[in-house]
Amino acid sequence: EYPVAMNGAPQRADVVVVDDDAQPLVLCECKAPEIPIDRHVLAQAVRYNSVLAARYLILTNGLTHYCCEWRDGTYGRCSSGMPPCNSPR
Repeated sequence: EYPVAMNGAPQRADVVVVDDDAQPLVLCECKAPEIPIDRHVLAQAVRYNSVLAARYLILTNGLTHYCCEWRDGTYGRCSSGMPPCNSPR
């Protein structure tokens, strides 16, 4: 887990991979297998990423995996079938 300060309240991202400068590069939100990867999971990851500013988001429940990239001011899909990534960071 990786600490994320959200509106003064401590939260925790499941997995954060940092680059050579110790800046977040990948944010991974992990759910239990029975939890579907949907817009709510994406929204949670986007909220965390509004603080962390990682380039990539990965969403997984161990059975289904999605990836999207923050580029040019929007989230683009790296994975087909991903919930819409139209939320601003």
